[in-house]
Amino acid sequence: MLKALAAQLFHEGNSFNRIETVLEDFDVVEGADVVSACSGTGSVLGGALDELARLNVTVVPAVAATARPGGPVAQAVFERFAARIVEQAASVQPDLVVMDLHGAMTTTDMDDPEGELLERLRRAVGEDTVIGIGLDLHAHVTDRMLVNADIVTACKHNPHSDYAEAGATAARLAVGKATGTIRPVTAVTRVPMLTAGNNETTDGPLKDMHAMAKAWMRAHPAVLDISICNVMPLIDVPDMAQVVIAIADADDTAAARICVQLAEELWRRRGEFKDELPDAATAIDQIFARGAERPFVIGDYGDRVLAGAPGDGTDILAAALARGPGLKAAIPLTDPAAVDAAKAAGVGRRVDVKVGGAFSTGVPQIEVSGTVLRLSDGVYTMKGPLLAGQVTSLGETAVVDVDGVKLILTSRAGLSQDVNCFESLGIRIAKQDFVVAKSGNHFQMSFEGIATPIKVATHGIGTYRPGQFEVHRRPVYPEIDADIGEITATLVPGRPAP
Repeated sequence: MLKALAAQLFHEGNSFNRIETVLEDFDVVEGADVVSACSGTGSVLGGALDELARLNVTVVPAVAATARPGGPVAQAVFERFAARIVEQAASVQPDLVVMDLHGAMTTTDMDDPEGELLERLRRAVGEDTVIGIGLDLHAHVTDRMLVNADIVTACKHNPHSDYAEAGATAARLAVGKATGTIRPVTAVTRVPMLTAGNNETTDGPLKDMHAMAKAWMRAHPAVLDISICNVMPLIDVPDMAQVVIAIADADDTAAARICVQLAEELWRRRGEFKDELPDAATAIDQIFARGAERPFVIGDYGDRVLAGAPGDGTDILAAALARGPGLKAAIPLTDPAAVDAAKAAGVGRRVDVKVGGAFSTGVPQIEVSGTVLRLSDGVYTMKGPLLAGQVTSLGETAVVDVDGVKLILTSRAGLSQDVNCFESLGIRIAKQDFVVAKSGNHFQMSFEGIATPIKVATHGIGTYRPGQFEVHRRPVYPEIDADIGEITATLVPGRPAP
């Protein structure tokens, strides 16, 4: 029976958020508890564990650590988790390793910590152990990652409804190589461009490209997997690019050809990757005009916690208060000092406090007066489908009612794309005119059939706009638009089957 080490180290970086991601920001499960806590969940690790169980592979769990997107991970925190994974692998000497990584983590000292982790892991287990990794499709896929892993696959959907499927694919292909039933070869192409919007896979250019990928796999059964990685544009690291990865069973020609075709299509349609969104005041006007469609859920695009923003933007709150009393709404806002003020006042008491701009520069604070409705530890289980079943926390939380607008004041930047962020605090979504999710795309899955979605252009570091930030990496499209010449595929050096 094969023996697999399973681990998760999941974090998406935002280089323009200067707040370090520290140990307390991670939700951590270690040892045997990993299997019971993560199996059957909507994570890459959950999908991998389920597939390994289906294939009768013995699992040796190491650690499952996940944090919401944000600033760079403190180097000591990365070293702690990396050491746990590598030491366990060296001790166990498994037949294969299956890992859940985001692919766009940064640390205070490293641009490519996941590549570093995989390199250390390869040294610890040797050349014969198969390493398979499942990534977010916004991964920054580096040569170090590709060279040190045998199987590199990413989820295919944005919003990410298929994390578990990506984990299952990573596990299945890793087992296939370990048992010799497949001889995977990997081809890769890179396109020097970033996406500034219109990057969902349910419509637009990416829907067409993923359809091309599926059609190619039907026509070429040797092609086992195709991933189109639209790199997270808010990390400032070298060699950023859109990356297409194709894995085929002993057929490098088919893998290379589809990589080139998809890369050429990405470049040909580069001008389509942009959004045109209303501002907050316009969105609230629309909510009043479309009363029959209430409740609404507003995606706060500029202050997206799911893109690494701190969640302390006040654009939507200011627009709501400007309409005057009578709105029924729920708005999350990261502000530890405001939480402390609400706690000091106590439930049922009035509190006067300034909120917003706790971490972001240039965000105006707003002075509010309201009644403390609830105090909480902020822990809840996500309904999903994104990360369904995983436990997360807003940190210490206070709900304050300001003339019908319920401020959800949190001490941690929270994952408000999930309906249980609100329902766990006693806020019935059906009774609101609107709620705000600090998310640009993923909230739509969770709120489908519950609230009408509107995406709103707001200020903040959660949105990529060309020229918005000073960057140190090489310029890429849409910052510059130059001839990139012929697009070619590269074959990743492989290892013989164990």
